[in-house]
Amino acid sequence: MKRDIDRLLLLLAASGLEEREIYDALRWVERDGVSRVMNRLMAFKRRLRMVGAEEQSGYIPSEERRQQRTADQVSQLLQVEAGLSSTRAVSLMLESLSKSKIRTSELPRFRSKEGFRSWIQRVAVKVPTSELLHHATRVRNAIVHTSGTDWPLRDR
Repeated sequence: MKRDIDRLLLLLAASGLEEREIYDALRWVERDGVSRVMNRLMAFKRRLRMVGAEEQSGYIPSEERRQQRTADQVSQLLQVEAGLSSTRAVSLMLESLSKSKIRTSELPRFRSKEGFRSWIQRVAVKVPTSELLHHATRVRNAIVHTSGTDWPLRDR
């Protein structure tokens, strides 16, 4: 039995869920009872068998998780810390990437309806994470360190 628990815990550890999400799920099991949770789990297993495991499982492959994390980090640097709009962030990233050996003409087009993070995820398929983070950091630093004061004085 200990082996089964270890396998279940290993699956949870590899799931990509945050610690808080796992804690909340375990509290839910405690609150609703094991039999009710097992009934729900069996219903999911039946559905997965009928439809196909990868489509319905909600499983996110590690490569896709990496792209999501990269998009989150780039968004944090450019939109939150540097205060850039999506279109300005895309423009500056393309400008920075074009100065390196990356062919920006081969990168996916930015579609504002899909958003900045989605664009970064699509770019992360073609550009290594380290390269994207390097360029995002350069753009962020250029904006943050060259901006005027937060409270400019009026001209007298």
